[in-house]
Amino acid sequence: MNYLCKSLTFLKGKNHFLKTIKNFKFKVMKTEIHIKVTPNSSKTACIGIDDFVFKIRLKATAKNNEANDELIRFISKKLNINKSSVQIISGAKSRHKKIRIEGVDLETCIHKLYTFL
Repeated sequence: MNYLCKSLTFLKGKNHFLKTIKNFKFKVMKTEIHIKVTPNSSKTACIGIDDFVFKIRLKATAKNNEANDELIRFISKKLNINKSSVQIISGAKSRHKKIRIEGVDLETCIHKLYTFL
């Protein structure tokens, strides 16, 4: 139990706390970023940010969603999160994609992807 839960238990009493915690919903942080992808490159890497659009080169080809899978694998590896936390919202068949990342705020996302240039 974290510090907040302990202090709430102390203030309200254990039974009251357990009743109220059932109704409390935890919200997961979601970040959306824009990415311009270049498939068929020599290696997978983030090459820069231009107007808040990440430019990422992918080694995989654009056939059979290989590039999309490679993009999700690359982002999840750099941010140290599960692949299921990264999803393509729009642009699955385009070079310009919008990605939703759960559990990471925008500042952390920019810092971790940008430091690997």
